Amino acid sequence: MVFGFFQDLVNRMQRFITRLGNFHHLWVHNNVKSIKTITLLLALLLLTIMVVACGDEENSTPTAALFTPSPTSIVITPAPTPSPTPDLEPVSAIDVDPAHLDGLTLDFWHVWSGEAGELMQSLVEQFNTSNESGIHVQPVYAGNYNDLDEKFQQVAGEGDYPNLIIGFNYQILTWEIEQPHVVDLSTYTEDPVWGFNTADRDDFYHQIWEQEQHNESRIGIPFQRSAYLMIYNASWAEELGFNSPPNNPQEFKEQVCAATRANTANPNIRSGTGGWVTNTDPSAILSWIYAFGGNVVSSENKSYDFTTPEIENAFTYLKDLYDDGCAWQIEDQYAEGEFAERLALVNTASLVDFPYIVQAMQYSKNDDTWIVLGFPSVDNQQLISVYGPSLAMLRSSNEEQLASWIFMKWLVSPEVQAQWVEKTGVFPVRASTLEHLAAFTAENPQWAAVAELLPHARSEPSLPSWSIVRWAVSDVGTQTFRYYFEASRIPDMLELLDSTAAELHARFE
Repeated sequence: MVFGFFQDLVNRMQRFITRLGNFHHLWVHNNVKSIKTITLLLALLLLTIMVVACGDEENSTPTAALFTPSPTSIVITPAPTPSPTPDLEPVSAIDVDPAHLDGLTLDFWHVWSGEAGELMQSLVEQFNTSNESGIHVQPVYAGNYNDLDEKFQQVAGEGDYPNLIIGFNYQILTWEIEQPHVVDLSTYTEDPVWGFNTADRDDFYHQIWEQEQHNESRIGIPFQRSAYLMIYNASWAEELGFNSPPNNPQEFKEQVCAATRANTANPNIRSGTGGWVTNTDPSAILSWIYAFGGNVVSSENKSYDFTTPEIENAFTYLKDLYDDGCAWQIEDQYAEGEFAERLALVNTASLVDFPYIVQAMQYSKNDDTWIVLGFPSVDNQQLISVYGPSLAMLRSSNEEQLASWIFMKWLVSPEVQAQWVEKTGVFPVRASTLEHLAAFTAENPQWAAVAELLPHARSEPSLPSWSIVRWAVSDVGTQTFRYYFEASRIPDMLELLDSTAAELHARFE
């Protein structure tokens, strides 16, 4: 047994030295005899040790091991690194052969005429000549939003409707209730091949994107947004002693009341002017409600609630503003002329009114600096409530629906959105669009200032009944600014609005 162990050890040592020699091949080539000599000497040395150790093997008890390995002498062989798994190709859940899209023609109903209509025609032509799928879109002007709605209601029952249509959120929801032809776009937005990736979805402004999510379905893709805003004469405000615009309702009242007092003291200016020109458009009233922390939709997001303390505070504030003479009314809701003549420190206008404000200032030879603000909120933050149409897809063949989606996705791309914004002056629905609008924002500083508020924008209720309830809200705003209406009646008025809204909403269920 000893000699067998010895022979095995000698063989191991010889293989070790031979490997060492392979590493130093030049030295080995010239010193083969030396290797054999060293091997022999090591073998004799080991033999001597074994003989001494084993000579009295039967009568002796070993007292200690000749060598005890230390913990650091243990060599752990690392586990092999697994090879990376190759990325799997994404698989679409949409069962359509892309080759079958070639030659498809789609009808797209829209509401734009004039320069906007010409631009839409141009964009469609860009798509028709550039898309690799061979899809052809046919744009159809269907009149204004009311005309389009009426036309769709007439043809939908017969199945003679377009592939694509533009409409407000409440219109699309109504179409789905009355003529269930609206496609749930979640299938397309979430598809790993044809849809939006995470970065794309996050690029849409959150409140705008979420408005088109109804229950578990996505009824539309936002296309454009507008808003009612505060037009503020910064030059006049500075003359009145205010070096910064108002950020909350109290500061707003201080400034418009100061303007009223200034005009009242001037015998050459119409009495009762100077403050804020009231505006009772549904979006304007809704913006004031939001500014006071209110929300007109119930906590379940399925109906309305106009009886909250925040909404009561908003209407009470507006009534006090009017009763104190710091807000005044005009017969025409468009007050660009009054603003240009310094009859109003603040005017409420929408984005599309900006060119008319510029014209009014030029006509009045007024070189005052005017800026655009959101509504002053109780949180000391400028707030805007946005509204606008979205793109909806109507049911057709699988091939036509995929072709429709490809066009929709292209139409809301940042590059195309930038073209639309430059021509129409509306807000984009995606943040990255601003990266393509450097020249436009430089030329339109008022627009650019408000665009910075988009991440905090609020949307209108996503309920089909808002199409009617919104005008009930406007009527309440009008009543608030009647000289004979008393502030003490505001709670009762809101109770009546709440019951009216519930009755109107029930018609859509």
